[in-house]
Amino acid sequence: YYDDIKQNPPVYFIPKVPIKITDKPGIKHRGIFLDVTINFISKRNLLHLLDGMMYTKLNVLHLRLASDHSFAYESKAFPSITFNGAFSADELYTQEDIADIVSHATSRGVRIIPDISIPTQSRAIILDPAHSAIKACSEESPAEPDKVYLDPTNAGTYTLLAGLLKELATLFPDNSVYIGSFLDNTCIDKAAGMAQSTNSNPRKYFLSNLTEAAKDTLKDRTLTILVNDSKLDWTNNPSIVYHLVGEDRIALEWDVSKTNKFIFSNTLYNLGCGLGDKKGDIGCMFRAWRTFASYNPIISKPNFLGFEVLLQGDLVADSTLQFFLWPRAATIAEKLWSQTSHTYLFRRLGGLEVRFNERGLKSQPLGCEWCQRHIDECFGSAET
Repeated sequence: YYDDIKQNPPVYFIPKVPIKITDKPGIKHRGIFLDVTINFISKRNLLHLLDGMMYTKLNVLHLRLASDHSFAYESKAFPSITFNGAFSADELYTQEDIADIVSHATSRGVRIIPDISIPTQSRAIILDPAHSAIKACSEESPAEPDKVYLDPTNAGTYTLLAGLLKELATLFPDNSVYIGSFLDNTCIDKAAGMAQSTNSNPRKYFLSNLTEAAKDTLKDRTLTILVNDSKLDWTNNPSIVYHLVGEDRIALEWDVSKTNKFIFSNTLYNLGCGLGDKKGDIGCMFRAWRTFASYNPIISKPNFLGFEVLLQGDLVADSTLQFFLWPRAATIAEKLWSQTSHTYLFRRLGGLEVRFNERGLKSQPLGCEWCQRHIDECFGSAET
C-alpha cells in the first residue's frame, strides 16, 4: 500500500491494478494420516492440527479411530464396544466432540475421513464379549497388542461392520470411508478351512460380502482400502480407492491397468519415526525437514489421486504432536501444492515458526536464527 501524505486523512491505494493471481494445487488429495488409537490425541490438539492444516493448505485428515490398540470414539450403535475397547472414558471422542471437530474442519477447508482398521487390527472390537465369536485368529506382536483378525466367513462380521460404517456415515459427512485390509495374511490364510470357504481368496471374498452388507451406506461413498503390497490380487473396482502404504517401490509397481484411483504414503517418511520405539525404529529413521524438502511425493502414474504423510508411532501423543508435525508436514504440503524449487520452498517456510507462534501453534525452527534471517545464504538451492 502507498500513502499519499498530502491527504488528510492519508489515502492508501494499490498500484498497478488490476492484479491477476493464478494459484491452484498440483495434487488434489493432500493429507495427513493420523492414528489416535496408539496414544489418544485430545480434541483441543486435534483442532490445533486442523488450524495448521488450513495454514499450510493440507486438505485431508485421515483419522484412524479403531485398531488393535483402542476404540477411540463413542458408538451409540454399539456402546459395549466403546466401553470395552476405549482406553478410558476420557480417552475417546464423544459424538458431540466429533460434530465440533467436523465443523471446525469444514470451516477450514479440510475433509475428515474416518478409518476403522478392519478386518485386521480388530482387537479393540472383540474385547466386547458380544462380538468375541467373530474373531478368526490372532498373531502375537512384541511389546504391543496382538493383531486380531475378524472372520470373513462369519455373517456376524458383516452385520457388525455394516452397522459401524452406517454410524460413521452419519458422524462424518465426507463421501469416503477407510477400512483396513489383510495387510498380513498369514493368520487368515492358515485358519482352518478358511481357504476353502473363501475360494482361496479371502480378500475378494471379504470385500464382496462387505460391499453387499453395507451397500446402502456405500452407494454414495467411496470405500478406501489400505494396501501394503501392490501385487496382491485385489478387486479391480473403480468405485474403490486403494491407499498404498510402503516404500516408493509399492507405488511404482502398481498395475496401471487397474481402473482404481490410488493414494500413496511412504513409510520412510513417517513423521512419527526415529525417536525410539519397542523395535528400535529399524528402517524408520527420523528425517529432518530438509530431507522432506528433497523428497518428491508425486507418483507419475494414471489414477494417482494424492499423498498422505504418515503420523503414526508410539511417541506421537498430545505432548509431542506439534513437534512431530511442523515444519515437516508443511514441507510436504508445499511440494504437493506447487512442486517449487528448494530456494522458494525455504523462503516460504522461513516465516512458518513466527506465523504459527502468532496463531497459538508451535513449529520447530528451520535452523538457527541467523539462517532464518538469511535463507538464501544458509540454505541456497541445495538439494540435500
